[in-house]
Amino acid sequence: MSKPLSLNSYSYFEIIDGVLRYAMQDYRRLYAVRADVRFPKGMPANQIPGNEVMGRFVKSLRSKVKYQRDRVRTKYGRAHATDVRVVWVREFGPESKRPHYHLMLVFNRDAYRSLGDYKSDDDNLSRCIQGAWTSALKVDFEMHKWLVSFSRNGQYEIINGHGYRQALEAMQYLCKEYSKVRDGARNIGYSLARKDLLTHGYSIQCVH
Repeated sequence: MSKPLSLNSYSYFEIIDGVLRYAMQDYRRLYAVRADVRFPKGMPANQIPGNEVMGRFVKSLRSKVKYQRDRVRTKYGRAHATDVRVVWVREFGPESKRPHYHLMLVFNRDAYRSLGDYKSDDDNLSRCIQGAWTSALKVDFEMHKWLVSFSRNGQYEIINGHGYRQALEAMQYLCKEYSKVRDGARNIGYSLARKDLLTHGYSIQCVH
């Protein structure tokens, strides 16, 4: 892919495909993660932030990943760097009617090849992701880190293109239509590892 995605003409699935292909141009090995992020149950509906929270999340995650890689470099003398690429979709619970987000996060596999133990206090990728979400919400980390959940078997490696199809098919979960709400706010956004978070100005209907 030689240029950024055209926001006006792509379905959810094509956006996910494009972000993965864009990442493969930079790294021969990729590590992709499926994660879900939610708001505190006690947060009143009128206090739940809009999609701007995802911009804060991505900015914070990039900062935390860079800091973590710098710490590894200081400790061991070298560390592989990684961009952070993201696709997010906004959905609503069928009973709660509250929004939540499903994410695809893509990294250089030479920098990360696992989330680490997200129940531990280790300096790992899962802690970076949890910290970025609690930072975006401006809530206490220890009390709210469980607002981030990671899908069982939701980690994928793409090595020289191998594993790409499996990862892409798994990420179709983000495309499901029944849990999207058309209320004027966008339901999908993505980042191609640029400084700005590129997002749609409107909701897109997923076409299979």
